[in-house]
Amino acid sequence: MKIAPIRYAIGAFVFIAVAIGIAVNAGGGTLSGFGIADIVALCPLGSLEIMLASKTFVPIAAVSLVVAVVLVFIFGKAFCSWICPASFARELKDSLGRKKFLRAKETSDRGVEALEPAGECELRASCDACRSDGKRFPLDSRHAVLLAALASATVFGFPVFCLVCPIGLVFGTVVLLYQFFAGIGQVSLSLVAFPVVLVIELVVMRSWCSRFCPLGALLSLLSLSNKTLRPKVKSSACLRESGAACNRCAQMCPEGLDPHTEAGMNECSKCGKCKDICPASAITFSRLFKLIQDDDVSSVEQRRKP
Repeated sequence: MKIAPIRYAIGAFVFIAVAIGIAVNAGGGTLSGFGIADIVALCPLGSLEIMLASKTFVPIAAVSLVVAVVLVFIFGKAFCSWICPASFARELKDSLGRKKFLRAKETSDRGVEALEPAGECELRASCDACRSDGKRFPLDSRHAVLLAALASATVFGFPVFCLVCPIGLVFGTVVLLYQFFAGIGQVSLSLVAFPVVLVIELVVMRSWCSRFCPLGALLSLLSLSNKTLRPKVKSSACLRESGAACNRCAQMCPEGLDPHTEAGMNECSKCGKCKDICPASAITFSRLFKLIQDDDVSSVEQRRKP
């Protein structure tokens, strides 16, 4: 069972549900802040910015932050690959605008025996997970942007980053387009400015998610205690363990992780690309996907038996 179709379906459902809610004026909000009546959940980064900007304790923001911490403890950074529209926009751009990073040919028509002996991972020069010491520094440029976002909110008394947040801009554009086609309100420069900023962030700044996103940085810090839904490699089924030059899982990972090591696994967004691309179906995800994984591994072992 492939994870990608499920992930795309859930992401599309959330986006369409929010868009319909905007169109019918349901009042449910967007991913930046949604809820019903007095029950509201805010973006964890926005919650921090609001409290720092107002320099007061805001109950709704505090509760939203606690809920986010609990959800991240259970699901890790799954929001980044399962819900965030910026992530799906990046994937769409990559699939349409550049060559596939994975250069290995499909082996389904020639058998796994055609793979050459194991060699050095092609990502070793750029992938932190492939460092010789097996360690990955937990802080990067995203965390500097996170610090700048929180500092600017404190100094200016306003959640500055919210003005350029891709998630907010996506749904802000949806609102403006709906108002434009429905003839509601006046056309403003925002109808042009929002998409332009989105293009700059997601197209010009190609590595937005991995280099600049402060929300991703915050979620990665909160995910340090997350132990569920992490990719696990079954050694008996893995082609690399048997000497083949298969590095597909590491090459496909958008976070530059290698499921053969625990290095940097707090950055795992649970996208399942490593599982989907594995030619031997040797990768599973712990706990919540256990039933699916057991079925997959059992079928692989049956196929590998003489």
